[in-house]
Amino acid sequence: MADLEYTAYERTQGAALEGVESKCSHLTQDGSFSDETVPTDASVAQTLTESYYRVAAELAAAGYAVTQTDPEVLGFLQRLNILDAALNIELSAPIVGPGEPNERYKALQAERDAMLALLKTQALTVLGAEKGSSYSALFAQTGVIRDDKEDVDTDSDLVPKRFRRGFMQSRETMTPSAATSSSEDD
Repeated sequence: MADLEYTAYERTQGAALEGVESKCSHLTQDGSFSDETVPTDASVAQTLTESYYRVAAELAAAGYAVTQTDPEVLGFLQRLNILDAALNIELSAPIVGPGEPNERYKALQAERDAMLALLKTQALTVLGAEKGSSYSALFAQTGVIRDDKEDVDTDSDLVPKRFRRGFMQSRETMTPSAATSSSEDD
């Protein structure tokens, strides 16, 4: 089992796999996954990697950097990675029926969802998480910048706007003397 390659958030090497084995101990053989267990150790390693990518996407969506080095943050992410992998394993090898969630699955899901909700708060920032690029860096600014407004006004190639405020109003309502001039004609 030491030959297994997987990618996961973990503080020490092998900790994520040990965490999944402890969460899914009823599926292990003597406390660890092997080629004879269902799921196999290779399948668990693949599930851990898939969960890593899901957690990384959640981090990026929350504005954090995907690569984290702070031990407290890695501990949080390790737990989240383990819970997500254990959920997928529980659903693939259910004790109730094919594809049906059981009480163990529901408890793991509630804990995982609570941890995902923490990603949307400032909790990881307080723990020391590194921020990634913000969404505002992806947007392009269009239109005229206020600092450049003087340049636009003095530009000789500028085509004046054809529509102005009040363009579609009748001429009588545009002039303040329109109401008084009609009463003078009577």
